[in-house]
Amino acid sequence: MRATWITSKEYGSVLLPNFDFRKVRGAIDSLKISFNIDNQNGLDKFREKILEIFNLTDTKYTIWTSDRDSFIERINQIKLSVREVSVLVEKVKKSKKG
Repeated sequence: MRATWITSKEYGSVLLPNFDFRKVRGAIDSLKISFNIDNQNGLDKFREKILEIFNLTDTKYTIWTSDRDSFIERINQIKLSVREVSVLVEKVKKSKKG
């Protein structure tokens, strides 16, 4: 990671759900604009940056929005399943203490 941010002129952070960019510490600049992976606006800006950097041909925006929304829906499903597992783990921990 260190070599990347030292040699790179541009970088950003893609944050997992429920992760607060203000809690980023260390080599990564927490003031650098970041976005959560389940954020429509952040994904749209990320798409635009990727198209610009790699000089890619733009796809139809309707295709992009459909794919983006499906992606966010899947992330939200994963987020819910992880939350359910976390709750079950906490219940097991509490029952073992008692």
